[in-house]
Amino acid sequence: MIRVKKGWVIAGILVMQLMLLAAAFSLGVYLERYGLTEEGLAYQRSPANFNHSPQAGGQATPRPGQGQSLPPGLSVPPQIIGHILQIQPGQLEIASPQGPRTITINEDTIYRDYQDTRLAYRDLKPRDAIAVYGHLEDAGRVFIATEIVVLPPEPDDLP
Repeated sequence: MIRVKKGWVIAGILVMQLMLLAAAFSLGVYLERYGLTEEGLAYQRSPANFNHSPQAGGQATPRPGQGQSLPPGLSVPPQIIGHILQIQPGQLEIASPQGPRTITINEDTIYRDYQDTRLAYRDLKPRDAIAVYGHLEDAGRVFIATEIVVLPPEPDDLP
């Protein structure tokens, strides 16, 4: 009788260890994807009436039922939309609703604001809301920006 109880105790301990292992693995996957930063742990607010869920081809689309409404200054949905976290030589770190993204920029990248005024690279600053157009290279691992549009500031009364 004692051997049977001992067997159940050992089985219970093994099940609990497997559950703990699964939880640790899940946490690792989450942290790898979103990071351990305030920007990675909290999704960023998005411009009104715009859904950032990528569809086939990596394009973002307007929310269903919202018509074809895009943020001001955009006529075509961008591939990535978010806020600038860091500006480094040759790349931007973006906080998007899908998590942090690294955007590669080069001398051919065009910068403009939502009123179609040309900007320079030095006009970009952290926390700017931007829309990014471009393409993937290097087997889909590098996103090259061809155009960056600085969006208007969000109203302060958003939640």
